[in-house]
Amino acid sequence: MTTKKIIKQLAEESFNKNDLDEKKVFMITARLKRTDVRSYIRALKLLTQQKTVFVQAPVAIDANEQRQLQVKFPNKKMVYTINKDLLAGMKIIDNDLLYDYSLEAKFDKIAMKAYDTND
Repeated sequence: MTTKKIIKQLAEESFNKNDLDEKKVFMITARLKRTDVRSYIRALKLLTQQKTVFVQAPVAIDANEQRQLQVKFPNKKMVYTINKDLLAGMKIIDNDLLYDYSLEAKFDKIAMKAYDTND
């Protein structure tokens, strides 16, 4: 097995469900060479990003909405933050995908459609 594959496998085994297991991480990093530790940390960051969904809203999201979002993103860790710059709606970031359900995004869509029909 190549070193890259081993590093990736070690990174995957560093998680307990969707949470990083600090004991495993410390145990693994203590046994790796310095250059391999860098690769391992990069792999951990990438996996963390893939296993986490970030939700931004202008106010705190209630428990019912959190349950609904968890159903839409099963097997993902949900991180909720308050973004006062949003007037209404929410932004959801899942790995490299951005779902923008904000009021600003809706206005932008309306403006683009109005602009396109004027041509």
